[in-house]
Amino acid sequence: MLVSLDAGSDLLALVRTAGRFGVNVLSSAQSALALTFARKGHSKFDGVAWECEHGLPRLLGASGWLACDVETLVTDGHHAVVLG
Repeated sequence: MLVSLDAGSDLLALVRTAGRFGVNVLSSAQSALALTFARKGHSKFDGVAWECEHGLPRLLGASGWLACDVETLVTDGHHAVVLG
């Protein structure tokens, strides 16, 4: 699994520290939820149904979910590519 994160994002800092990340696969009907998580800020989970699975947040109602260990993390000036 490959994810690309903003180099200054809070999520990237968490991924670096934990060495793990979760990926919630959303359907096209969940585009508003996807936009909620695409924005910067700390209140992304406010009002969102989720549970902790394998120490990672899993959104209830997501079409799919993956738990990944960080295999490689490569940064350039603006983004980090994380392979899990």
